[in-house]
Amino acid sequence: PIVALIDDSDDESGLAAVKAGAQDCLVKDRISSELLIRVSRYALARHKAQAVFREKTSEVCFRQIFDSSPNCVSIKGHDGRYIMANKSLADLFALPVAEILGRTDAEIFHQIDLDPQRAADTMSEDRRIIAGLTVAAVAMPQAIA
Repeated sequence: PIVALIDDSDDESGLAAVKAGAQDCLVKDRISSELLIRVSRYALARHKAQAVFREKTSEVCFRQIFDSSPNCVSIKGHDGRYIMANKSLADLFALPVAEILGRTDAEIFHQIDLDPQRAADTMSEDRRIIAGLTVAAVAMPQAIA
């Protein structure tokens, strides 16, 4: 965090510093060690609180987009197990989200009696994505079950 030092008669500089991101402004001729310590402590606390707020807001926004997407959206670990899945994917598999999480496509496709080769193809595509390779878009059926 930044604390700006300004001249006694320079309110414009103080406002400009705050608009540019300074946490606070102090007048140069009126600084004591106690004031500087207190202002620094408060500026650091405000800076940390703002960072936490931005992070939480970002997480909430991501979760709202993820959950409300009409498209099938998921996040898998390097082992191919689902870490997150949205309702659209759960509807496609005709399974609750809780039954998808922690499982691989092979396990899910087996449970819903889908072709094992399709699971193998999906997992192969996942490995290519993890490796940073480009994959062709795959059209998903309206319903699997």
